[in-house]
Amino acid sequence: MADIRQFGPEGFGAARQDAAPTASSTPDSVASQEKYCVYNQPRERFVATDVEGPDASPDGAEARLRVLGQGAGTGLWILPCQEISPTSIRFPVDLVLLNNECVVLATVESFPLASVPASSEKALSLLAFPADTVAKIGMRAGDQLII
Repeated sequence: MADIRQFGPEGFGAARQDAAPTASSTPDSVASQEKYCVYNQPRERFVATDVEGPDASPDGAEARLRVLGQGAGTGLWILPCQEISPTSIRFPVDLVLLNNECVVLATVESFPLASVPASSEKALSLLAFPADTVAKIGMRAGDQLII
């Protein structure tokens, strides 16, 4: 059974070492497929139960976005937050920009059809979900997420 980890007031930096999956040091090893759940505390709902961890692929965030599944409950956690090229995405995705306490700073529904707000510069990480996830959950700026 997986551990439940909450990133609280200490922020991502303090908990980051605990969240990093470990991989074998052999050159042929594949990165760990550590998964997370995301829970929206104010809405009292799970956002996703199959979120790929921040270190799941050595290929980078854009390569991971290309293979994001369209199934309900899937997602990617990108830490640290990175600019995403609209051309790297095969189909629209919802983006959730987070501060170091996992508070939602902004949401972007159907990226790249919608643009990322200027407030994204303050984000320390982001979550990417299949399109319509943000609307279905009713997620808003200020929501506290537990990862």
